[in-house]
Amino acid sequence: MHNKIYRSREYIIFKVRNGYVVQNTKKKFENGHTHVKNYNLAKKLIKWSKNNEVPETKNTYILESLNRISSNYKYKERLKNEKEKYSKSSYSSINDNVDMWNELRDNKREKRDRQFK
Repeated sequence: MHNKIYRSREYIIFKVRNGYVVQNTKKKFENGHTHVKNYNLAKKLIKWSKNNEVPETKNTYILESLNRISSNYKYKERLKNEKEKYSKSSYSSINDNVDMWNELRDNKREKRDRQFK
């Protein structure tokens, strides 16, 4: 496995090639981990999950990530209900997230290119 860089109770963060993995060690890896691009988001996911907080976001990927790493069934139900408010369809949500990351990547490339001109 990759290097563990953060631990809080049963949650750990691993650095991987394209970001970070947040894992709940009390769950099987297949069902208890999520991938994120940003370290600060990884830490926020842990904080929200430990405190059973539902973040004020329309981002269904974040809500699903919390659902994957949480062991609290009542909390998972709240997350599911919140996610259903914003879900168009699974396919659309995935494409929205891909579009968001592609836009961020393109903006970074443009900024970098402007610096070297």
